[in-house]
Amino acid sequence: MAIETHDGFHLLLVSFFQGLALANSGHLADGLQTIERGFDLAEKNYDLFWLGRFPNCRGWIHAEAFDHETALELNREAVVISRETGFLEPEANSRINLGIAATQLGEFDLARQSFLDADDLFQRDEWFKWRYRLRLLCAWADLLLKQGDCNGAREKASLGLEAAEQAGARKYCAQSSLLLGRIALTEDKIADAERYLTAAVDHTKDLQAPVMAWKTYAALGDLHRATHRDDEARDDYGAARQLLLLMAEQSPEPLRKSILASEEARTLGA
Repeated sequence: MAIETHDGFHLLLVSFFQGLALANSGHLADGLQTIERGFDLAEKNYDLFWLGRFPNCRGWIHAEAFDHETALELNREAVVISRETGFLEPEANSRINLGIAATQLGEFDLARQSFLDADDLFQRDEWFKWRYRLRLLCAWADLLLKQGDCNGAREKASLGLEAAEQAGARKYCAQSSLLLGRIALTEDKIADAERYLTAAVDHTKDLQAPVMAWKTYAALGDLHRATHRDDEARDDYGAARQLLLLMAEQSPEPLRKSILASEEARTLGA
């Protein structure tokens, strides 16, 4: 309808959400192509509202395919573009993505500063803040867990779970539960770990979001392996690997190679 009516704004809106939906459902090639097409159209039309919103999505897709170095650079570019457009929300989201990529690369100081910058932007902007606040809380929790601060990580993840439940955001319910389960497993709190990780898997069962689901199965497999339930662990790891392979099949060649060469894919196939 947007094409038929030459409605450029809604064509960009559809491209944005369709690209995210495709990527979340594991179709990384189609998702990336849609996002890039939307960015080209926004650039051609000099649509500042949308111009700053597409670049960080490209970075997020590369991160989901374990191409964290490219994700870092794409999100650095996204910060610059979003600042030039004058809209705070895409800048905040770009900084969250930058911090997530930095966390995965072990650049913890950069990650922390990126999250602090995003939090500062949230104080000045209300646009869709509740959704991106969920992402920021989960990103903080993951960073703190990797730094060994289980108490700080639990606080952030618990706030994220509470907010996600209030908003009915099942993907972030899964992500927060996953983090709480990983924290509990790190602390050898097996009952808590099982409760949270089972909940994380349940949240993703009919969500059709492999980019989230594989992580929940992999974490549940870690729990079952730690508690010597080898058959269950094997099934969990198999489910996680199957989802990763599905993502690889539906990715452009560089990202397919990145997924298959990742430590996560190798570990699940061991």
